[in-house]
Amino acid sequence: MLWLYQRVFFLEVNPKVAKLSDMVSGNHYLVPLIILVLWIGYIRTYSSLLCMLCRHLLERVSTAGVQEAAAAKAIMEVIR
Repeated sequence: MLWLYQRVFFLEVNPKVAKLSDMVSGNHYLVPLIILVLWIGYIRTYSSLLCMLCRHLLERVSTAGVQEAAAAKAIMEVIR
């Protein structure tokens, strides 16, 4: 960490990097990320959506398991 600190703050700037402009005016791409972070931070909205998706997934898994069990039972009866 000390080596990194020394190189960042006390050495001369690389000429290739010195030519780059600051990104102050180009931060418009961060707006969707900030909105997403704030939305996730609002727990009720995020948790209700997550709960709804989990319920949907569990319903699909449980019905698929019942259907597969019924199909396997029917196949076993045909084989016997």
